[in-house]
Parts: sequence; C-alpha cells; structure tokens
Amino acid sequence: MSIYNLKKVIIIGVISVTFFLGCASNVPMATSSKDSIAKSFKKDGKYANVYLCRNSFGGSALNYSVLVDGKLARTTSGYSFLYLKMKPGKHIIQSKHENTFSLTLNTKTNTNYFIIQELVSSSDTKLSIVDEEQGKKCVLATKMLKSQLHTSSYPHKTSTVKPSYVSPIKYQKYSCNQLSKEREKISQRITILSTQLENFNTKKGAMVFTSPLIFLPIGLSSTSEIEVELGKLNGEYNALTAAAKHKKCKL
Repeated sequence: MSIYNLKKVIIIGVISVTFFLGCASNVPMATSSKDSIAKSFKKDGKYANVYLCRNSFGGSALNYSVLVDGKLARTTSGYSFLYLKMKPGKHIIQSKHENTFSLTLNTKTNTNYFIIQELVSSSDTKLSIVDEEQGKKCVLATKMLKSQLHTSSYPHKTSTVKPSYVSPIKYQKYSCNQLSKEREKISQRITILSTQLENFNTKKGAMVFTSPLIFLPIGLSSTSEIEVELGKLNGEYNALTAAAKHKKCKL
C-alpha cells in the first residue's frame, strides 16, 4: 500500500471514529458541578447512591437504555455514568439494547452501589455489581449523564408548560389505587415528553441518530404540538392529585 493510500485509510478511520463518538455525545450530560458532587462519593443517610457506569470503547457509539423499576432513567453512551439516589429496598435495574438484561439490587441507606454496563454481543448488554474500588475507578474515568429520574421516589418531573384545566370531578369515582396508577402513568408520559422537548430544543431541531429521546413522539409533528400535549397531561396530573387529596389518599 502506498503512503498516499495509507494516509487516506487513516484519515477515513479517524473521521469515522470521530463521527460515532460525536453521535454518542449527543446524550444529555449533567453539569460539571453535579458531576463533581457525584464523584465525591459522599454517602446519604436517607438514600442509597447507585452508580451505573459504562467505561468501554466497544459499542461506544451505540446507546443502551437503562430502566429502574420499569422507568426510563436514560440511554447511556460510551464512557458515561448514571448517578441515582434510591430508597432502601428492592429495585429492578434493566439494560436494554435488542434484548433486555435485568438485575435485582437490594439497597440500604448510607451505602454506595456500583454497577458496570457492558456490551457482550451485537444484541446483548450485561449489568454487573462490582466492588467500590472498581466502581470508583470507572466513575472517575467517565462523565455523568443527565438522568430522567430525579430522586429515589421518581416524582413527577416539573414541566414549564402551563397546564390546561381539568376538573377533579372527572376522577371522583376512582379508588385511591386507580388514582395512584393513573397519576403514575401520566407522570411517566410527562417526564418522557418534557425530556424530548428539552433535548429537541437543545439540538435546535437538528436530526440526530443516537437516541430515541431526541425524536418527536409518534403522532406529534412539532414542538408546539408537544407543548399542547404537555399542557393537557399537566392538567390531568393536577386533577388526579386534587382528587387523591380530596379522598385523603396517600400520595
């Protein structure tokens, strides 16, 4: 191979790697201050700290979804980590690519837990609980992702979109259990749409290919339509909350 052709191969290779790693970086990252706080590894007397780290070059341009107790925490990219606060107890953590890997974690307060996410085949990922030394090494070598789960109890994500008015009377025949389930369903939908709107605005409408969170939801063709839908959902959430309080349900 001539020097000229060799240079062409090297340049193409560098461009390809840069492209894929650049795509991976489109996953929303936490601020540097939050990254620093997480890397202090300070334990919490009320919650368990859970670090889920992905520190590998293999498949780094591909994003894998992480779910906690059935709720989307974030899609991860190469050389990144999630920092989650969880209530003590049993939690199901899942890694999804083409297939799903599930891990059960029993947490205690005032404890740090470390989980490594890795690609084991073209369609499978794996989660492994590791010791503190290995976990900290991974976290310190990576950058913190912006999580969709804001606290251990995963509360409703605040939306800046003004809620439409929905009368609580609509839910007066619902039981406390029905109100709780419907409220949780609405909350998850609001969290997903709010994040999609935030990500879309961050990218200024640019088309990216790394995360399903960036694309507009099915049935919604513009950011204004997402805002209208969020207004309706926020109204439903407020009505459900009011109905639950009226029935003295435990929220």
